[in-house]
Amino acid sequence: MFCRKCGKEIPDNSTVCGYCGTPTDPNNSYFYGGTPQNMDGGANGMAIASMVLGIIAVLLSCCSGTRWLTVIVAVVGIVFGILALQKKEFNNRGMAIAGIVCSIVALVMGLILILLGVVGIAFLTSLFSGIHGF
Repeated sequence: MFCRKCGKEIPDNSTVCGYCGTPTDPNNSYFYGGTPQNMDGGANGMAIASMVLGIIAVLLSCCSGTRWLTVIVAVVGIVFGILALQKKEFNNRGMAIAGIVCSIVALVMGLILILLGVVGIAFLTSLFSGIHGF
């Protein structure tokens, strides 16, 4: 028989390829180093992206002048996290939840700071217009 991945000839009674380690049973998942390779990588990638975007959004919310960017990054992080959680078979559920939580915290912080900035500008405008008699 021949390996279904690397194509090399292997004994008929083999359970895995001696060259590349691929299981000979077509119904068996590919396993390399204990990690299944044919799991839903899209959901795992989205969970990781959600967590990274959530952390970036929290860091951006601490910087002045990046409030709108914080909101955008946080919303994208929330969307990726929700999409990852909707997948049936994936193993990074905790990352998706952490990404959603970080993104929500950053979104709330960003919106509060934007609101405070708008209120502060309105207050200063009314204060200066009252002083100069406008």
